[in-house]
Amino acid sequence: MVNLNQELKNNQKCLDFATAIWGSINAHEGNLNPVTRRSVQGNIREINDKFYMAHTSGLYNKVKGAGLDLKSPLTCAQWFNMHRELKSFYKSKKVIHREHINGGVKSMCDYLILNYKEFKNSNDVLDYIVNNTHFVARLNEETYINEHTTLEELKIYV
Repeated sequence: MVNLNQELKNNQKCLDFATAIWGSINAHEGNLNPVTRRSVQGNIREINDKFYMAHTSGLYNKVKGAGLDLKSPLTCAQWFNMHRELKSFYKSKKVIHREHINGGVKSMCDYLILNYKEFKNSNDVLDYIVNNTHFVARLNEETYINEHTTLEELKIYV
């Protein structure tokens, strides 16, 4: 999954969000609390909207069952749009869940804040985010896939 998103390291909008994160983690100097975490989380989520996501085979079958196509990987934002179509087709409130795995955003925030000295500039922050963000689009009922799911475990489902 890491290979899907390497081009984001050259995306100016992503770099702008990473600059905000870098400024925040340096201003807080390793002080981890709900406020400092919140100052980082939102910017990570903005970057994540541009990420291409893997999807489970169960979701793939549900998409095909609705007569829709999955020829190429979809970004987080594109999955959001697909979700609208699936909810309408299946007459359901929720079909897709976009899940961070391998620790999720909270653990990434904590690492960035506590290890702020490791990041010399916003490019280092963006590299870390791109290399350590792992998402999967799953069916809402596939709750066995969650933020604690490892990359190795995920291979069973995608």
